[in-house]
Amino acid sequence: MPRMHPSRTLTWLLFSGLAWACLLPNTSLGAQPWERHGLVHQADSLRAGGQVVQALAMYRQLLATPINGCQEAHAHAGVASIQWHAGNVTEAKSHLTQAANAFGTCPASARTALGLEVASLMAFAGQTQDALELLTKELALGPAVKAKAEVQLALTELHFMEGDWAQVLALSNSLDAPRDQGLALQAGVMMGTPLDSLPYRAYLRAARPSNQSEVLNEMTHLHTMLGASRRDKEALVLAQAVTSICDPVADPEGWTMAQLRIAVSAERAGRPLEALLAFHEAERTAAKLDDDALQARIARNQAQFEQQRGAHQAAYEHLRRADSITVALLHLAQGTVREARSFQPQPMFEEDPFELAASDALSQRQGGGAWPFAFALAALGLMA
Repeated sequence: MPRMHPSRTLTWLLFSGLAWACLLPNTSLGAQPWERHGLVHQADSLRAGGQVVQALAMYRQLLATPINGCQEAHAHAGVASIQWHAGNVTEAKSHLTQAANAFGTCPASARTALGLEVASLMAFAGQTQDALELLTKELALGPAVKAKAEVQLALTELHFMEGDWAQVLALSNSLDAPRDQGLALQAGVMMGTPLDSLPYRAYLRAARPSNQSEVLNEMTHLHTMLGASRRDKEALVLAQAVTSICDPVADPEGWTMAQLRIAVSAERAGRPLEALLAFHEAERTAAKLDDDALQARIARNQAQFEQQRGAHQAAYEHLRRADSITVALLHLAQGTVREARSFQPQPMFEEDPFELAASDALSQRQGGGAWPFAFALAALGLMA
């Protein structure tokens, strides 16, 4: 058998090796494109299921391999969400920026939901201008049909955060959801429009059982803004109007809170008789509910009312009753804490933090404006 020349032997071996390499699956470059798409969804599922460590590792692995722009945007958004909830704001902002730069490469079916998630995180991170730019771009690209109204609502909330009341009114004109119309009413109040010039009564008449709680929430925010602006007479008018959507039989707790709002507003507006009647109605329905925490809150408000009108003995009695209920509730909570296997509500009688934020923001209107309160209000809407 003739022997092959050494150089020819080497050439033959190299050629054979290259041929086999072409036939073997390419495992050194990672998963195929369709497999990487599945990995993105798997990482998203892990994050949604609370397995953030595994999700973060998978996102980082994806970002270290060649992926398309849409997959990159999803991965950066996932990392940003995890880092934000972990308190790593700086790193979260970096990934949000990269996600915003790449999200436009996604098809509308995936892009709109991704854009809304990134914009929401940006708003909470204080990047409201970036969030506005991102959603404005999404609106120009053409969002998914079913999510178009959601994009417009998110834009309205962001403009509210920025204190751009004119834009809020312009955007809400084309929307009829309770949240949009509620923001329009609140923007009107922030612009100094008289309550009678705002369509709040039509808004209340349009309420339906399916959206009544949402309408009530928006009206509560509006009432808070009026009270914090020291527009006490208008706050009283609004509080009385809101009772039209409160049913003392179907929703006794909502009715009680409505009466308490009337009482406090009447007290501030210098209407002691109306305040007294509303306090009595609130106390009566709270007693029927057997809600000790609510009764204590009413008693404290009554004590303040009686003290301001000079009825010190009555104020003392209400305050003593509120304190006795509070002490009893605290003893009950401490006595059952070892046996409890679920969350136990604790009594809270101070003013609502939202109302305190509203009061602080609106009291500074002569200085830095009311945007901090507007941000808090719209942030609540985004978490909802």
